[in-house]
Amino acid sequence: MPHRWLARAFSIFWMFVGVVFVQAAIGEREGVSKRYVSRVIRLGLLAPKIVEMTAEGAQAPDLTAQSLPTGEKKIAYSWRAQQKACDLAAPA
Repeated sequence: MPHRWLARAFSIFWMFVGVVFVQAAIGEREGVSKRYVSRVIRLGLLAPKIVEMTAEGAQAPDLTAQSLPTGEKKIAYSWRAQQKACDLAAPA
């Protein structure tokens, strides 16, 4: 559960330092929208096992590197919840 409160703490912290402006600046520099930057940043919260499986192409058919940033698949903050949603065993 510490992962969940840490993610929330980061969210609150970044709101106060102007994450919207940071995302807009990154998007402008990279030639993408602020919305896309926001979605890609959330991928940093993915459980390592899910990242590994996606990179190897061994994930569930509806869980792809293309579908994750679009928001088609909701990403939980908890790695355990992510793994359960993807039918993976909980980490030891």
